[in-house]
Amino acid sequence: MKVLAVMVIVGFAAAYAETCQEKKDRMLAEVKRGPNGMLPMGFHTPTCLKDGSYAPVQCMEAGCSCVSAEGVDLIPWRRVNEEMNCLCIRIKHETAGLMGAEHNCDPQTGNYLPRQCKGSMCYCVDPRGKQLGDALPRQDSNMLDC
Repeated sequence: MKVLAVMVIVGFAAAYAETCQEKKDRMLAEVKRGPNGMLPMGFHTPTCLKDGSYAPVQCMEAGCSCVSAEGVDLIPWRRVNEEMNCLCIRIKHETAGLMGAEHNCDPQTGNYLPRQCKGSMCYCVDPRGKQLGDALPRQDSNMLDC
């Protein structure tokens, strides 16, 4: 019976992961603020989206990283890069294992590379991954001026 109770508790803990907003609220409640109400130097809370998930780009003083909606690092931390949007690496993470899911991401920023291919066709995209112009067969993709 004890084993069953432990399995149920462990299963519940594994099924429930703290959301970004819950983590942020908990961290802010636990931190000791200075006499003027300011947070301690170097204190970092995650950046959250309205739905409580983690924002794609997380930054601290030392740099930024791309993270999944659950807060898992998807690329190593880098120096701050204002062009970093992490949209490609996040969608690549979310669609991993799905047939036909191809996403060419910049390994430094997690952004979409300008040329994307799906199946036998290639095309140019904007920084958010939206197709620009017509697609060409993969063998002619070097003619794309992205």
